[in-house]
Amino acid sequence: MKLKSLALELAEAGKTPGLTVEIAGKRIAVTQDVTARRMMIRFPQAVVLAAGGSIEIRIR
Repeated sequence: MKLKSLALELAEAGKTPGLTVEIAGKRIAVTQDVTARRMMIRFPQAVVLAAGGSIEIRIR
């Protein structure tokens, strides 16, 4: 699966949480935008998530 961006719904509107993203154990630099309760995470380049692979998103 190729990812260019990912959208998440936040529990509370307007808060801009800290964020780290790892794919297959490797930290990936991302940008984020928060509008109301929607957080859009954008990758600088498309990343490939292989079958059986993992993506970990930590929101602080």
